[in-house]
Amino acid sequence: MTVLLSMLVLLCGCQDLLIEKPTDRLNESDFWKTPEDAKTSLYGSLAHSRNVFYQEFFLDGHAEYVRMNNNKFKPSGYGDRFEAMFKNCYTAINHLNYTIDHTEELISRGYDDETKASLEQVIGEAKLWRAMVYFRLICFWGDVPMLEHIVRDMVQVDTIGRTPLGTVKNFIVKDLTYAYEHLPEPSETISGRSSKVAALAARGKVHLFWASWNNFGWPEESAMGTFKPSRTEAKKAYKLAMDDFSHVIDDFGLDLFRGGEPGEWGEPGKSDVLPNYFYLFLPEADGDPEMILTLSYGGQGTGQSEQLMYEFGNYSTESAPGRLTPRSEVIDIYQSTITGDYCEPVVRDPSTTLENGACNPKTYLNRDYRMKATMLWNGESMMTMKDLHDTGYKRYMYKQTTGTAAGPGGDVMDVLTVSEDETGLIFRKFVRNYSGAYNNEGDYDFPLIRLADVFLMYAEAANEYNEGYTQKALDLVNRVRHRGNLPPLAEDKYSTKEAFFAAIKQERLVELIGEGQRQFDLRRWRDIANVFGPASGPGIHVFDTKGSDKGNFWVAAAVATYQKCYIFKFPETEVDRNPNINQTPCWN
Repeated sequence: MTVLLSMLVLLCGCQDLLIEKPTDRLNESDFWKTPEDAKTSLYGSLAHSRNVFYQEFFLDGHAEYVRMNNNKFKPSGYGDRFEAMFKNCYTAINHLNYTIDHTEELISRGYDDETKASLEQVIGEAKLWRAMVYFRLICFWGDVPMLEHIVRDMVQVDTIGRTPLGTVKNFIVKDLTYAYEHLPEPSETISGRSSKVAALAARGKVHLFWASWNNFGWPEESAMGTFKPSRTEAKKAYKLAMDDFSHVIDDFGLDLFRGGEPGEWGEPGKSDVLPNYFYLFLPEADGDPEMILTLSYGGQGTGQSEQLMYEFGNYSTESAPGRLTPRSEVIDIYQSTITGDYCEPVVRDPSTTLENGACNPKTYLNRDYRMKATMLWNGESMMTMKDLHDTGYKRYMYKQTTGTAAGPGGDVMDVLTVSEDETGLIFRKFVRNYSGAYNNEGDYDFPLIRLADVFLMYAEAANEYNEGYTQKALDLVNRVRHRGNLPPLAEDKYSTKEAFFAAIKQERLVELIGEGQRQFDLRRWRDIANVFGPASGPGIHVFDTKGSDKGNFWVAAAVATYQKCYIFKFPETEVDRNPNINQTPCWN
């Protein structure tokens, strides 16, 4: 999709984070002559929206199973480090408002029904992304200023305070409803553009989060006096979420990638055969029905390339620094394909022959297929490349960066060179297994909402609304489990509402790792203390696969430390400049 940034006209010369001056401008009187101008403006607006979400995967560093070597993306102490995202959100909103307002004015001039429908589709897509940006804002900051139209002068900005969370939520739902009503069916959608099913799934997600906040509580926001959790409101929102997700699942002919079949696991230590889940995160899946809402990328020479290999790869895959790695604790969340339940916790020890040892390749046999598709452990291999050429298969051996190593089958390979090698595991997910592009020149459409995610969100909403599992919800969870070649859930895993919720949480962990979803789940379930331990407690220590202590989090943490992860600090520049904006109480 061609992005023409120079076609946007907004307020200039403003220092407020709510208003961002575009790099290039075209006078409005010279633009907005034809319906084609609306599409051009939309493309520019979408480019700014991309800036809000393009590093979504980093957010997994706020949770317990992904290591990101950056203080902004660690498990605690991050709530005051997102001023740039706040700025990007309002930059995107002002550009989207520009597109919406001017396209509405175009419609008012009078066009034939076909042209009018085309312009309404432009507005629908702009409103979809405006809703997604506002959703990000309320997830992080709660009450935020709400700009419904283009902002053209500072006097207007100075009168804007923080709009109550519920009011912004209702505005988001209204935008998504318009988008659903005016966007095309998935089968009619142009590549790289959004369909009505994306708006519907996004609306269901907003309802689910609203239900979660009302169900589990959000005291930090309550302290501002604008939000009071309500079980009645939660119940209502769970039902709305259920209805939207059910519509997505049942009425558009969608299916999981490759039918949700697990594929083949291959042989220990080899990667010429990999499970289907691995290929879901390559360009092969671009445009697949599972990919409901994505950020699209153009690849080489487009100026719009993704850099997933750069962030998830290693030096042997086009010299990638690989700043994200799985923590060794993640091993124990992958269940047995034989029993369908958790395996015995691994022993973190340097021995490669210790029974159930984390460095023993045999430990990983008969585990959820998604594990092999997601990461490498000692003895596993991957295709490598350098300067756009294949360099053959190489083997991962923790802390060994040169020489050769034998695999579980006795075959010898050169070892991988890994930079951020601190846990004993590295990612395979999102790392291309073919040459032809550098580490920052990918063309994979990164998913913000996938069908498997919708399955699990439906199951969660149905479990809460019905006070326990339904057959439809159970079947959907089992379809996601089947992707990992796991047997269906045993009866004790869904016999109570609490047990089924735990099973849904487990599937979200495994299915969505590395996609930036985990920290949102922890926060909307109010689960941070359940994962990391209570205030003033011992916190948690993390270890590598050899048993070396790799740090600790939340040790003797104060209550305020938890509060500051649930709701982020409002940018001081806005609080200092605008007397109508007050700081969130826990940050005062």
